[in-house]
Amino acid sequence: MVSAMIQDAEDRTFHSGRPWNEISSEDGSFTLEVDFYTQTSWSFNRSPGLDTEKGFQVDTARFTFEGTVVDPSWSYLTRVLFGPSGDSSVQFAIIEKNLGSGFSMQLGLIAPPFTLEEAINDNETLGVSLSFTAGQWDPQSVPGITWAWTSDDLRGWFTYADAWGGGQNTWIGNQRQTIVGRGEWKPFGDWNSLYHFNPYPDSTVPGMLVGLGASHGWGTAAIGTSQEYSGNDTRISADLSLQRPGLGGMATISWQSDVPGSPLEGGGERLAIVSQVGWFLNPKFELYGRGEWGRPLGVDVDDLASFTFGASWMPRSNRQVKFSVEYMRMWGDSRFWALDGDSGIRLIDDPQSIVRAQLQVSF
Repeated sequence: MVSAMIQDAEDRTFHSGRPWNEISSEDGSFTLEVDFYTQTSWSFNRSPGLDTEKGFQVDTARFTFEGTVVDPSWSYLTRVLFGPSGDSSVQFAIIEKNLGSGFSMQLGLIAPPFTLEEAINDNETLGVSLSFTAGQWDPQSVPGITWAWTSDDLRGWFTYADAWGGGQNTWIGNQRQTIVGRGEWKPFGDWNSLYHFNPYPDSTVPGMLVGLGASHGWGTAAIGTSQEYSGNDTRISADLSLQRPGLGGMATISWQSDVPGSPLEGGGERLAIVSQVGWFLNPKFELYGRGEWGRPLGVDVDDLASFTFGASWMPRSNRQVKFSVEYMRMWGDSRFWALDGDSGIRLIDDPQSIVRAQLQVSF
């Protein structure tokens, strides 16, 4: 197999017609496609009474390896992720089986589908980053199993996994389990296009997507350690996405019950709303805006609210290269939210003015 793949790579040098980043065994039973993606940003943050902070950051760098094995009904996905701190981690390690009739199954280190924002690829993000609420309702990578079903207008996922949030990735010291479900209804449009927050002019058809996610966890995690926690938790999120060529919008509302853990660490009860819109002036230039609001319930802290306005330039009229510049104004207490790596945001209880610029490259 190795010899055949090496020969295949040599043949591609002479214009075999296969994508440059894909190799295959001679009989096609094994394929491998490699993708690289990185985001580098510069951020400026000013808040009354505090020193101005500014500088560069590598927000994300990742390598993705995916393909098929045995036959086309068996596929795999592995992704290595490098975060701003420089630490690396395996984000996904998934084996998937297409069961036919619209059914499939995934097993391994998975990211359970729950909200629209956390389900899309990073390079589909509107502007520099996701909303600040996305990190609060992100299941992250957890070991488990997912069953999925798709029809023309409906599809859904059901996941049975270890503790929400990726903090418990082994059975040792763990008695906590989580079920996560997401369902989607598409009155009209194309499934793949509806997962683009950036619908290019003349590249897609009008579409509408309604989604609902719910999860429930129980039991005890990290038994015998200082991070041990237990108790029931419930999370619900609903989203609506509308698009037409060159124009796309999305709105979500999310709630969580009295989740175990300190509110400063993402626990407690809370509610949040997000609304955003992106509009292409031409195939290379997009304007966008986002409004966000979140309230920790039962905690005497200020609500967190923000408004973002920005523009993206894509010189190739695709997302391989994207340059974004945006201004964000934030009010309230940001210390009580899992911001999911949002660059330039301080964890403080004061208004903030943030300017961010980012270069995104994917191939």
